[in-house]
Amino acid sequence: MATTSKGENILSLLLVINGLEAEKLSEILEQLKNDSKNIGSHKQRVLYWNAYSAIIPRLSSITGKVNAFITYHTVSDPDEDGKADIIELTKKQRHALAHGGLELMGKKTKSLDENSKGWVIVYGEDDAVTAWEVIECTFTRGMFLKYTFCVYK
Repeated sequence: MATTSKGENILSLLLVINGLEAEKLSEILEQLKNDSKNIGSHKQRVLYWNAYSAIIPRLSSITGKVNAFITYHTVSDPDEDGKADIIELTKKQRHALAHGGLELMGKKTKSLDENSKGWVIVYGEDDAVTAWEVIECTFTRGMFLKYTFCVYK
């Protein structure tokens, strides 16, 4: 994770959500939260556990399909909790994400419901920062060329 001066916000987790029902998204995030117990280092386990713990309650106010970016920022001060923000997609952003204007590579987690076409991709730490920079650049500058962001591990 990037190191910064004391108190500065650090993007630690980015979720890209495309067309998942809010209830199904909550179920998926609960499963990802439980799966985070198996992540390699203690620091990463704590980060993901805290992030999912902050994000899941925020979803209770949402109904219907979710098309959003969810960011989780931490601060470099370990005594402070992180903050989750939900950024709903505009009509252009939803279209670009659903129809290939912005193609994101990563593990797309889908609902177990066969009729659901929605998915969520989770980027963590440095990958979250890079993905967010690409997404911001693409949408703020209107560059809807076919752009692919890849994370290889």
